[in-house]
Amino acid sequence: MVQGQALTFEHPAHGEESVAGVLKLQHFDTPLVQDGQVLVQMLAAPINPLDIHVLRGAYPVKPRFQVGSASIAGFDGVGKVIGCGEDVKGLSVGDTVIPKGYGLGTWRTHAVIEASQLLKIKPPTQMAFAAILKTVVLPAFLLVEDMKMLQPGDWVVQNAGSSAISQMVSQMVRIKGGHTISILRDRPETEASRIVKAAIQNVADVVLEEGQVSTSAVAKDRNVVLALDSVWGSSARQLVDLLSVGGLFVNYGQFSGIGKSSSISLTHEDLFWKSITFRSFRSTTQSAKRTEDELIQLLVSFVELFNSGLLTLPKLNVIEWDPTNPDVETKLPKVAGDAESQAINTGKTVLLFGPS
Repeated sequence: MVQGQALTFEHPAHGEESVAGVLKLQHFDTPLVQDGQVLVQMLAAPINPLDIHVLRGAYPVKPRFQVGSASIAGFDGVGKVIGCGEDVKGLSVGDTVIPKGYGLGTWRTHAVIEASQLLKIKPPTQMAFAAILKTVVLPAFLLVEDMKMLQPGDWVVQNAGSSAISQMVSQMVRIKGGHTISILRDRPETEASRIVKAAIQNVADVVLEEGQVSTSAVAKDRNVVLALDSVWGSSARQLVDLLSVGGLFVNYGQFSGIGKSSSISLTHEDLFWKSITFRSFRSTTQSAKRTEDELIQLLVSFVELFNSGLLTLPKLNVIEWDPTNPDVETKLPKVAGDAESQAINTGKTVLLFGPS
């Protein structure tokens, strides 16, 4: 039995209420490890948009673990096996593991989980990379690999250029010999925004803000074959304009938050003269087209690319979860609230467990 900490919530946040207001740090004792189970010490866990949807009661998959009557938040992360029950196959003490599915409650220091619910991976040189394998690296790969057969010299344009997925897309495209144009939302010039922009310029070939697109000749004489939209609205329309003849427009989200009934305008030129194709992307759907062994091999290959330096971490906001720090009870809910409001312009937030 190990004493742990967990970020929990009794009820979802509603209306103007921040998710920080419903999160509470609780102390608990891990249950005894039963047959087929392992004891996992969490090493890192991201705060994803999906997690915010869960905290707002807007996601169909609910957390599966509780402390008392409160649900444990967090759907992704990486941990280390520190104990095994009887009849555990394929895992042993010291293995690095990530969740197979959703709902395992990764915002906690320790967990007793069925071994069958975990995937063993090769440890990367930085655990923050393992924490974003399934929700950043894999979707970026699938967007580049499955949506369009890219040729060396092809160009990809994307909005939400500062997102972790967009930064990883740029790296995946570069490995294939292609190039990316990353578009950022217009923002005041601050030290934080300069840091983020510099990080994006390290991986993307061209970086523009939305207000610069209409006056830019960025697509001239470039074969822009793929547009990746996760914003929708006027930003999506800009991507359509930048596509070359025969290009593909893919939507995989709506950071703009303008609603499911919102639309963008299309012209006859888009459909007839430019023959642009439109489709959607869901990472879960594309992942389901591969066997578990194929997915494991992909994750292994990502870690190998990272350890060799061919992939690098996107700009992350790494927050230490030190169980011995008395400020952790107020600090962690605020971190989640900041991640929801994007009040800090420092990239995807990843919780890194353990004292300095």
